[in-house]
Parts: sequence; structure tokens; C-alpha cells
Amino acid sequence: MDSDGPATRKTGKLVADAKTRDPLRPLDWPGALAIVPIMYIAHLHAREVDAGWVTSYGADLIGTAWCWWLFRRTVFSRARYGAQLTVAVLLAAGIAWEWSQRYDLSGTILEGTAGTFDPIDIAVYTLTLAACYSTETRLRRRAAASLEGQ
Repeated sequence: MDSDGPATRKTGKLVADAKTRDPLRPLDWPGALAIVPIMYIAHLHAREVDAGWVTSYGADLIGTAWCWWLFRRTVFSRARYGAQLTVAVLLAAGIAWEWSQRYDLSGTILEGTAGTFDPIDIAVYTLTLAACYSTETRLRRRAAASLEGQ
């Protein structure tokens, strides 16, 4: 059998490539698909349609998950503590956004944050980030275990 046959495919460069490859790379499409509901919810907001939970907390849930995907694919993709940094940054941004809605900031640079303070939004941000973090860490551990078993 030649050296590139199936008997030797698990040795050498192929295993090294598998270990350096991002195990979540096949999961890139969910973040791209999340644009569709985000755009739909934005459309409902622009038309001032009150769709209950969808327009109230759906945007917080889907938007936070999409931001997680975006940050993990770009900003914190190579950081050693990328998942933890992503949780910290996005949660701090969400809390700051909600907290700024509590006060009248018209006439300042933060005028765009006008809205209604809702502590449930912070809970939705927190639960969404916890779900994203636990899902990613579970998938990464599973991928690492399968690479060790090769």
C-alpha cells in the first residue's frame, strides 16, 4: 500500500491539520442565518408593530446570540480566554445599554439609547450568553476529546 493510502491517513500532516482546525467551523452558518429573524424583528420595530414577546425579548435573545457568534468569529476568535471575554464584554454592554435607558440622556452623545429600562432584558442577555457559553465549551470539549482519541 502506498504511503498516502487509508492505512496512514491518521498520521502525519492530516492529524496536525485536524488539531489546528477550529472545531466550530461547520457551525458558521447559524450566525449567518440569524440575520433573517434580526431583520424581521427590526422591520416590525420600524413599522411600530407590537408583536408581544417577539418584539420585546426576541430581539434581545436573537441579537445577543448573533453578537456572540460575531465576536467569537472575529474579535475574540484567537484569544486564550475568548469565550470568557466575550461573555464579559457583551454582558457589560447589555447592562450599560439597559442602564442608560433608565435616565434621560437626550442632548448627549448617548441619545440613541432612549427607551424603557427593563430588568428582564438583562436577564435575557444573561441567560442567552450562558447558553452560548455552555454550548460552545461543551462542543469544544467534545471536539478535543475526539481529536485525542484519533
